[in-house]
Amino acid sequence: MDYQQPRPGCSHHQDTVTLTFPRRVMECVDICSTADRLGLSDNQVTALVSATLKAGGADLDKFVISTSTTRRNRMLTRYHISQEYMAAFSEDPPKYAALHWDGKMLKRCPGSDPGTTSETLAVLVSGPPAYPEGKLLEYQ
Repeated sequence: MDYQQPRPGCSHHQDTVTLTFPRRVMECVDICSTADRLGLSDNQVTALVSATLKAGGADLDKFVISTSTTRRNRMLTRYHISQEYMAAFSEDPPKYAALHWDGKMLKRCPGSDPGTTSETLAVLVSGPPAYPEGKLLEYQ
C-alpha cells in the first residue's frame, strides 16, 4: 500500500457525500434558473445533469430526464418567475416611471439559413425608488 500523507485539518472529512435528488430532477427551479443564467442549451443542461447523476452512481432509468422535459420545465420556470416579478411590480409600482423600448435585427439561431434575421424587441420600465436601474417587462 502506498503511503498517503494526511491532509492537515481534514481528518474528519469523508471522501463521499450522500445526496437526494427528486425523481423529476428537471423540475428543480435552481437547475433551470442557473442554466438560463449560464446560457446553456436544453441539450447541454440534460447532458450535464445526466452526467452528474451518473457520476454519483445513480440509475438514470429512475429519473424523468430528457431534452423535451428540460425544455418544458425551463419554459414553465421562466413563466413562474415572470409572474412573480409582475406581481411584485404591481404591488409596489413607482410613482413616476419611464417606459423604454428598443428593437434590433438579430441573426437567427445557428443552423438556420445564413443571412436570416429576426426582429427582437426589449421593453423595460424604470422609476425610483424601487426600479432606478429598470425592470425588463418583455423580450421578444
